[in-house]
Amino acid sequence: MIRLKEFLKLREQELSGNLLLGIQVFLISILIFILLVVIVFTQENKLQYVLLVLMSMIFVLSSTLMNILGKLKESVYMLIFSSILTTWAPLIIDRNILLGDTAPIYYLSLPIVLASIFVTPIFTLVIAIVQMITCIILISVSETLQNLNWISLIIYMIAITGISLTNNYIKFTHQKKIVEKEESLEEAKEEFKKLDKSK
Repeated sequence: MIRLKEFLKLREQELSGNLLLGIQVFLISILIFILLVVIVFTQENKLQYVLLVLMSMIFVLSSTLMNILGKLKESVYMLIFSSILTTWAPLIIDRNILLGDTAPIYYLSLPIVLASIFVTPIFTLVIAIVQMITCIILISVSETLQNLNWISLIIYMIAITGISLTNNYIKFTHQKKIVEKEESLEEAKEEFKKLDKSK
C-alpha cells in the first residue's frame, strides 16, 4: 500500500511538473513580448516597467530551474510570488492607475487562478482574500476609482475566487477519491491473497 501511495504521489508530481513547466515556458514567452512592447511603446515610467519585467523574468526562470531540478513545491511558491509581485508593482509605480486606468487592477486575479491549479484550497483562499483587500484599499484611496463601476470589479474578483476555489476543491477531492479507490483495491488484493493461502 505504501508503494502504491508513493507511486501515485510521484505520478501526480510528474503530471503537475509537466503542466507547470508548460505554464512557465508560456510566461517566459509572454514576458519577453511584454519587455519588447515596453521598450518600444511605453513613454511614462519606462525604466521602472523594464526593471519590473526583468525582475519577473528572473523569478520565473528561477522557478523553472527549480521545477527542472524536481523541487516542485518551491517552484510553485516562487511562481505564485512572482505573479503577486507582477500584479502589485504596477499599482505602486504607475500613478495613472489611481487616476482611472483600471486595466492593471484586473490582473490581481491572476495569482488566484494560478494558485488554484497547484496549491491547496486554503492557500488559494488566503491569496484571494489578500488580493481583494488590496483591490478595496486601492478603491478607497482613489476618488477617481470610486467614481467608476467598482462594484462590478469587486463582483469580478469574487466570481474569479469562487470559480478558482471550486475548481481547486474538485481537483483535490478527485485526487483523494482516486487514492482511496486504489487503497481499497490494494486492500482487497491483500485479503484475497490471505484467503488463497488459507486454503
